[in-house]
Amino acid sequence: MKFAYADPPYIGQSKRHYKDHEDYAGEVNHQELIDRLVQEYPDGWALSLSAPTLKEILNMCPDDVRVMVWVKPFHAWKNIRPSYGYEPVIVRGGRKANFRTEDKKVLGYKDWVSASITMKKGLTGAKPERFCIWLFEVLNVRPGDTLDDLFPGTSVVSEMYNWYIDQYKDVATDLKEATKLNKQDIRKYIEEKK
Repeated sequence: MKFAYADPPYIGQSKRHYKDHEDYAGEVNHQELIDRLVQEYPDGWALSLSAPTLKEILNMCPDDVRVMVWVKPFHAWKNIRPSYGYEPVIVRGGRKANFRTEDKKVLGYKDWVSASITMKKGLTGAKPERFCIWLFEVLNVRPGDTLDDLFPGTSVVSEMYNWYIDQYKDVATDLKEATKLNKQDIRKYIEEKK
């Protein structure tokens, strides 16, 4: 199956955060992006966005999408109250789950994930490992699938995808344990255990 993840610059934030990035191309046309996701990724896709733009972007989406949530226990405090301590993630499709089989998935059974923001990763908005694993499990990816990261930024999503697929081939006991302990740097935790 072929999946995609899009984490474009949020509406009105492109120049402010990314003007010096090598891939900077101005504001993203979200309607064109959603049309592309629908046409090129019928198996499933996910789109990250900011809370203030949820209504605008949701109106551009097909009726069969779901809104999921990344809860940020530690997040940037702006001059707004209450602060935005979550980020919506619009999801469409994904492999159908088979709840009768023993499933080694550990985060993707909920429509939300709790993970603190990343710090000093080289780019504003870089996603944490815990978020990435949750995303892969929400889409229910398996070995042999592809996941196109349409806005790679720091490339953490692609790196985590490859790492996750390698973990998937094993029993993934360490992965279960790391997520139960609410570890943020899951790869580092598992590597140190070996």
